[in-house]
Amino acid sequence: MNVTTRLGLFALGLVAVFAAMLGVGSLVGPLLPDSVIGQTESAAEDPGGGAVHGRE
Repeated sequence: MNVTTRLGLFALGLVAVFAAMLGVGSLVGPLLPDSVIGQTESAAEDPGGGAVHGRE
């Protein structure tokens, strides 16, 4: 096999693996730890007032 054929097969393999993982990811969905589920924004609990944007 010449270099062009090898590179083409390598690229085709990468596309196939990426497509397969994209399909698996869309079927399974995001996997979040239990501690993240149900949490609110940390700025709502911040006693300092949250973000510092707009302060002078």
